[in-house]
Amino acid sequence: MKNFKLVIRVLLVVALLSAPSAAMVAQIIIKSTEDSYTYMVEDTITHNDATLRVRTALPSQVTQTTFRNAYIKFDLRSGFSGTIATAKLVLGLERALINTPGSVNKADFYSVTDDSWQWSTITWKNAPAKGVRLLSYTFAARSNTAPDTSFAFDVTNYVKQEYAGDKIISFCITEDSLQGPDIRFNSSRSTKVGPPPLVTTPQLIITGAATDVENGRAVVPQKFELEQNYPNPFNPTTVISFQLPDQNTVRLVVFDLHGRRVATLVSGERGAGTHKVIWDSMDGQGNPLPSGIYVYRLSAAGLNLQKKMLLLR
Repeated sequence: MKNFKLVIRVLLVVALLSAPSAAMVAQIIIKSTEDSYTYMVEDTITHNDATLRVRTALPSQVTQTTFRNAYIKFDLRSGFSGTIATAKLVLGLERALINTPGSVNKADFYSVTDDSWQWSTITWKNAPAKGVRLLSYTFAARSNTAPDTSFAFDVTNYVKQEYAGDKIISFCITEDSLQGPDIRFNSSRSTKVGPPPLVTTPQLIITGAATDVENGRAVVPQKFELEQNYPNPFNPTTVISFQLPDQNTVRLVVFDLHGRRVATLVSGERGAGTHKVIWDSMDGQGNPLPSGIYVYRLSAAGLNLQKKMLLLR
């Protein structure tokens, strides 16, 4: 009996040491699994473009084939569990042009019920139908030479609804009222780099309930910290957690052992708390990376932390 109790205690200790640490804010940053845009010329495939375009004509130009709709997909089936408190769709605006007098850069965001579309084959002809309009937003005119600006859109109710179902979430961004916009967001294939403000590719930032509390209050991390990814080794997804004692501009980048950057997971402002990022072992162009050791580096407030992880295909 004593030996049995000892075995149980050892197993409990091993389980506690092996489990991932609890998150204070339970904030997950999820990159898009697929994104592309369609062009009114039915057989045109635009999946290699580094931007997501939204464009319509003015009423006097409706015979032109200028129409473009953007599509973005997120997969919540791995790396996230729990109750969703808020969900925000984060996009980096690359440009918003006024090409014709009277144009307005307005975008309408819609749900999409058919998640079977693929970024490499989607066209105007086979694109899924848009569902319920979620929100509308008008962007100020800006050229492609201006620094990128990130926008966060509240999509909590829609994400909750989809998370209760198949956990795959698709968006269609279009423009209904023929106001002639020409809006371009960074796609997941964007290779732009530069100093802050940093390039933002499509992300869902999901915040759940706090998991660590003290005297009824959420516990704010006391130091800048990068945790070991979990699981490790992994195939194909893993979760990387980091802690910020205060709000900062953050970069989380993955390198191979030759020092080449293969993926940028976070690039922008993040609030105080514990953050979790799901990496799907894809490079910046959406290609699966081979088995091997990779280094992930967190930079914020003039500090750099890095750890190694093992991908086993």
